[in-house]
Amino acid sequence: MKTLDGLIEDLTEMTANPTEGDYENEGYYLAKDTLLYLKMYRSDKIQWEADRKLWAEKGPEIEKKQDKLIKAAKDFQKAKAEMEGISADYVALKQWWAELQENPPLSWNELKDMEGKPVWVEYMDDEQQTGWALIVKNPERPTFGKPTLFTFVRDGGRFYLTISGYGKTWQAYRQAYSKERINAQS
Repeated sequence: MKTLDGLIEDLTEMTANPTEGDYENEGYYLAKDTLLYLKMYRSDKIQWEADRKLWAEKGPEIEKKQDKLIKAAKDFQKAKAEMEGISADYVALKQWWAELQENPPLSWNELKDMEGKPVWVEYMDDEQQTGWALIVKNPERPTFGKPTLFTFVRDGGRFYLTISGYGKTWQAYRQAYSKERINAQS
């Protein structure tokens, strides 16, 4: 049995110098087509052998690089997700900071929703009582003839604040406020 290279050599010789009669012979064209096919096959086989050798030599290195790229892509996706989270946190923090900078007095509806949360209470006629307090809802309870809605707990003591005094004798804020700052904004 002839080798591939032997067949290619024989077909090359057969088709190298065609005569006029060869052009009319189907065998000639079959031999030319077969030669072309075998050359392409040999070229593919040689390329495949070269690729196989290259993969045997470089395959492990290529796989390591591929693993590193996959890990880097996963790390990038993780970092991107973290950055998106940080970005969302930043936007929320920026909005919160803007609200704190405005710091308007809390409305009654806002105070009602803040049970158990700290607020800054400004007493307009007694700066010593001004400070942070914890809101505890209190049922309607008469205090000196005025209904009380909230009890502010501070330093272990309870202070009852009247609805009618809100905005006149006291006000509540989300953050600490000084009278000088209030007067400067007025």
